[in-house]
Amino acid sequence: MHQLYGNGVMNNSLDTEKLAFGSHAIAHFLKRSLINVLCSLPLGDAWLMRFVGIVAVRNKPLAHQHLEHYLKGNGRALALDSDRLFADDSGVRDEFLSQVAERIRWGERSGTIGIPQSAFATREWLFALGGISIPWFTDGYWVSARPGSQYDWHPDQPRITQGIHRLAIRLKDKGASEFSIQGSVLSIPITAVKNAGPPKAHDRSVLNLL
Repeated sequence: MHQLYGNGVMNNSLDTEKLAFGSHAIAHFLKRSLINVLCSLPLGDAWLMRFVGIVAVRNKPLAHQHLEHYLKGNGRALALDSDRLFADDSGVRDEFLSQVAERIRWGERSGTIGIPQSAFATREWLFALGGISIPWFTDGYWVSARPGSQYDWHPDQPRITQGIHRLAIRLKDKGASEFSIQGSVLSIPITAVKNAGPPKAHDRSVLNLL
């Protein structure tokens, strides 16, 4: 009796997971299709990009600033407040500290940590930066690091916002320009790095957006 009940609970759990996965896949398809339709309307690329882009980054001032800088096209590098990034986005901070701690245990004293989009905990920073790279080194007492990113687009990579990426690339013919984002230098006590645990779980709904 207990065995049968246990199997029933397991089957119900699996059915629920399958239903959730199917619903997520359908929602993903519908969102991507809607974005692609919007980005293909004959209303002018510049107007469409500002409309679709501004909707995507509403209430995200830093992300909006970076998008407008791309559209203006001067290509000038922008500064990044690294302390604010680490304070605001625990996903980025924890991923960096965890990876550096592991490398120090291996005997490394410098390198570059790649922070993928999947590590971000906030949409504000994810939309503003996308994936970032963080060069670092240690003198045995402190870890110095300087986050940086290249603001660019990837029209050939499947994602919900692929239509926006294709639209953004077309606008390069009309003056839009990629640019680099250069962070301020972080100084972190080596003890804080060595005591870092694994990255904490965070809201994965921010993924597959960029």
